[in-house]
Amino acid sequence: MTMEASRLQTIDIFEYLCIQIKAIGIRSIHGVPGDFNLVALDYVERCGLSWIGNCNELNSGYAADGYARVNGISALMTVMGVGELSALNAIAGAFAEYVPVIHIVAKPGTNAQMGRHCVHHTLGDGDFTVFEEMSRKVSCLVVNINNAQAAPSLIDEAIRTCWVQSRPVTIFIDCDMVQVPIDHHVLSNRPLLNRTMPSDHSHEHERLVDAIVNGIRCATNPVILVGGYGILHGAKKELDEFLRQLELPILAAASGLSIVDASLPYFSGLYVGSCSSPSVLNLMESVDLVISIGNIQSDLSTSGFRGVVDKTKLIEIERTKAKFKGEIFEGVCVNSILGALSAKLGRNLPPTTTTSMKTSVCVDISHQRQSFPTSDGKIQNRQLSTEHISRFSSGCELMSYLRRCASFIPSLWSQSFITEYVIKKQHPITHDWLWVNLSKWLKQGDIIFTETGTSSFGIWNTTLPADAIFIAQYLWSSIGYTIGACEGAALAARDSDKKHRRTILFIGDGSFQCGCQELSTIIRHGLNPIIFIICNNGYTVERLIHGQKQTYNDIQPWDHRLLPAVFGAAPATYETHRIETTEELEALWRRESFTDCSAMQKIFKTLDMDSHCALVTGPVDSPLWLTTTVADVVNDQATKFGLKDLAVFPWQGVRLSYSRLAERGRLVARALLYSGVKPFDCVAILAGNRFEYLELVVGGAMIGCSVLVLQTTYKPWELYNALEKTKCRALFIASIIGSRNMNEHIELLSSTATRSSLLGLDRVITFGKKPCVEQPIFNEDYEDFLSSAPETAESYGLYDAAAASVKPSDIASLQFTSGTTGAAKASMLTHINILNNARFVGQNLRLTPDDNICCPPPLFHCFGLVMGFLASLIHGCTIVFPSDHFDANLVLDSIVSEKCTAIYGVPTMFIAELEANQIQKRNIHSLRKGLAAGSTVALTLMNKLKEQLGIETMLIAYGMTETSPVTFMSSFEDPVEMRVRTVGRVMPYTTARIVNKAGQILGTKQRGELCSSGYALQRGYLDDEERTNDVMKKDENGVVWMHTGDEAMIDDLGYCHITGRIKDIIIRGGENIFPNEIEERLLAHPSIAEVCVIGTPDPKYGEVVGCFLKASEGSNCRPGLQEIQDWVMLTMGWSRTPQVVFWVGGDDGICLDFPKTGSGKHQKHLLRELAAGYCKSHSVGIRSEV
Repeated sequence: MTMEASRLQTIDIFEYLCIQIKAIGIRSIHGVPGDFNLVALDYVERCGLSWIGNCNELNSGYAADGYARVNGISALMTVMGVGELSALNAIAGAFAEYVPVIHIVAKPGTNAQMGRHCVHHTLGDGDFTVFEEMSRKVSCLVVNINNAQAAPSLIDEAIRTCWVQSRPVTIFIDCDMVQVPIDHHVLSNRPLLNRTMPSDHSHEHERLVDAIVNGIRCATNPVILVGGYGILHGAKKELDEFLRQLELPILAAASGLSIVDASLPYFSGLYVGSCSSPSVLNLMESVDLVISIGNIQSDLSTSGFRGVVDKTKLIEIERTKAKFKGEIFEGVCVNSILGALSAKLGRNLPPTTTTSMKTSVCVDISHQRQSFPTSDGKIQNRQLSTEHISRFSSGCELMSYLRRCASFIPSLWSQSFITEYVIKKQHPITHDWLWVNLSKWLKQGDIIFTETGTSSFGIWNTTLPADAIFIAQYLWSSIGYTIGACEGAALAARDSDKKHRRTILFIGDGSFQCGCQELSTIIRHGLNPIIFIICNNGYTVERLIHGQKQTYNDIQPWDHRLLPAVFGAAPATYETHRIETTEELEALWRRESFTDCSAMQKIFKTLDMDSHCALVTGPVDSPLWLTTTVADVVNDQATKFGLKDLAVFPWQGVRLSYSRLAERGRLVARALLYSGVKPFDCVAILAGNRFEYLELVVGGAMIGCSVLVLQTTYKPWELYNALEKTKCRALFIASIIGSRNMNEHIELLSSTATRSSLLGLDRVITFGKKPCVEQPIFNEDYEDFLSSAPETAESYGLYDAAAASVKPSDIASLQFTSGTTGAAKASMLTHINILNNARFVGQNLRLTPDDNICCPPPLFHCFGLVMGFLASLIHGCTIVFPSDHFDANLVLDSIVSEKCTAIYGVPTMFIAELEANQIQKRNIHSLRKGLAAGSTVALTLMNKLKEQLGIETMLIAYGMTETSPVTFMSSFEDPVEMRVRTVGRVMPYTTARIVNKAGQILGTKQRGELCSSGYALQRGYLDDEERTNDVMKKDENGVVWMHTGDEAMIDDLGYCHITGRIKDIIIRGGENIFPNEIEERLLAHPSIAEVCVIGTPDPKYGEVVGCFLKASEGSNCRPGLQEIQDWVMLTMGWSRTPQVVFWVGGDDGICLDFPKTGSGKHQKHLLRELAAGYCKSHSVGIRSEV
């Protein structure tokens, strides 16, 4: 079609521009009016176009982007300088992501420019081209309309280039050129523009096609990877034919979620780097050629570059360019390339390639089918493009972190709602639930936007219906983009034949606030998108990266339901909904008025998810071990690893292999049975970390005994009480633990009075030197005891019968709680408890058979026994126990000699190891990771461990004996800030919540008591129903919750912050003060190595802050009270500053060292007693240093 010269004698330049814009298929122009473009705007409606005035130029750029993604091309008009620069962010995003936008910039008049006048909207220097250079960087063509004769050619070239290259162009037009008529001879027979793509038969085109054909024919396992950049408009027909013809495995990139027809038989899923499903990763591991069409391998689309395709295996076909084995082919068009490849290849691929691919793909994805409603309500078979994303992990911290966030962050709820939730048994919405179930509501042809962040990653879990258009910025990722883009897309659908399409937006509250003005544009033009506002109370992704608690990531909460009215919407033209539960959302999805937007042309809907409650549930990806016992694991691993070292005891000179442990464990079991011990009897161990300990734990478990592990710090009377409480049948005791002689304990047990009261104790077997006592039961040492079991069929038959009776739900371990806050209790832990917990801890720590773990924590504690020994056993590692009791020097020596890759400990252990290494430097280069428990690790300590010991990643675990022990743990994907300030997120198959004194669930960021439920909960306290019921309480649904006694809060991302023991909270004049915060601040002081904050009595306030401090090794002098207070007050208020300071250690310290439990925890109750007594006897008051 051409322009007839007789009709064009009076046509003006801008009128011509509008005619060609309309000819290319644009019906609406976005922008903001300004003095330089006002005259031009008069032509818009005159030429049959609609003017869409936006609230600002940036949003108009976003809207033009969204319009182009649906319509194929769009137009935007701004004024030079202020408007132009504001829009450039959006133009740059369109350029990066291959979106064709015609950006028209109105400039001052020609005379003003020629005279270099000081005109507004300029820098005042007479340079009117300064900003053009910016546009040239983000436009595939820039033209200046300042000559009437050249204007038509320049306009046509710009629009045509915009369409062909699918990228923005910029047309600068002087405002006095707008009304200049074009000579009719120039216009004579000038064609109207259309959307044809050029036919390419050039030599370059032919050479490229031949090279690709040859590459595909030579490949054994080729795969096609489809993105969404520059493909949907102008090449979609050729792409579809290419995919159907080749019969090769097809993967969609993140940007191509809706580009590929997922019903194609060879569609294999979504490829997003290492966060892809296992089936897709397996497919990509074997490929030798990847044909990439319209895809860009960015960090966000490849899981932080974990999965970038090797360029030697890559053919990249872009809109007008291709790359093959390092060679770049310019000026070749994607539609021509795909058309030629279809014609040349078709179904003529080598039979071996096609057949093998078809078989493997069909087997791989046969389980990934799902039914979807089409626009007419019929069910259509659709194919899942990804599996549950919380199953996947990535080596890149940020990317895995973002993916984990998208799949696992709970959408949390307010306290007022939670009361209703508990009564009605409703379910709070989580991202994990939302994105999977969204598939059921989506319809054929939907236009779906997701804002950068959790929504853009969560949507990977949603299967899109046929003919959907999915839009997200995975490369430019401009926050707030989608509100404006949503308006443009909804408008494009209305302007075209796509009126039936619903426009749906998922956006976070922070992003929404960046562009919410465009709601007024949506309302003004009668558009009807469905907008889901997912309220996270701030910038979620930014919190993930840095500043979890910082105010710069917070926003002012809004009541989004009021916004349509604020923007002047008539009440009958919109709806708002506050959705808090899955039941409410599903009910809304079922409503015909909500689902069928065509029936209500003027509906605006929001989903408000801004209520938050502190309730989190761990992943359930791999099944629990419910049929496995300790004996099963020991025997299986012995078969698998044989003579590989399982445990090394350098101080004993013993290396215990997997097979040797299984053999010695059976020997222990037979000896126990021969001595009269029966299944379900209690057998006790009081010893340091020695090889016999492991044999006894395994041997006892093999025949169903409850193995009681006793703290090495026990005094004789504590040992007596423990044996009496548990009705112990046999005690294994070391004659010496460290430098401590255990004669007192053995003498007490050998006394007549004790023997008469411990009637069930049949044997006491010693490690080391035989005791000098005459009692018969003390006449055996350990090796003699083992040799007592006869090598007879009867002995083995007795063992087989006992072993067959053991069940996973039986008690495997009895552990007395440490008793830092009260009397100790015997916690009963089953095989299910400890094996699964050890397994999940090892998974989180990424343990492999290549790991050597240095484990100073004691075996009598869950840290050493479960997280250490059992985790190592399950994951095929070698574990090293440097000494029978903690010795920092022996720890360092063992790391060097055994080339340990991981180290366990509590912060006090790490501090001692650093101090020892300062005195005697070791060449430590093997350590890569560590696991800390007992308390969080301060950033200063973590940095020192990295600098001096080479520990790149230190993870934190939180739990208690009663929960087997770990309920929260950090991960490798967590930023350092999260690993320093929190104890991570909830472990698999575990649920945790924060409650107030009345038992009501609190909101996120609110402090209360931490409770947990799940498989890891103990059976209870042995023979102590009252104290069991005190801490293990059933809710109205029958769920048992363990009340930890720890004060904590859970943030919006599911991280748990332990703020202290509830009994440790300092109440100063009615104000609750949390010791952990103050301890963390004091530890950051360079002269302080160890700290414990407690409450000290005060006549005025009841309690004030007191602290026990230990100076750093090599510190010249202790900081004075004033310096300490000033240090704390840099980040905290006066009420949190220590008023009484006690120094520990040295000749003048109040005590030689901190009193600690056997597992290394501070015994705060003893420190409180010491402080209170000292203050009372010495009249120590406010502002005192002791």
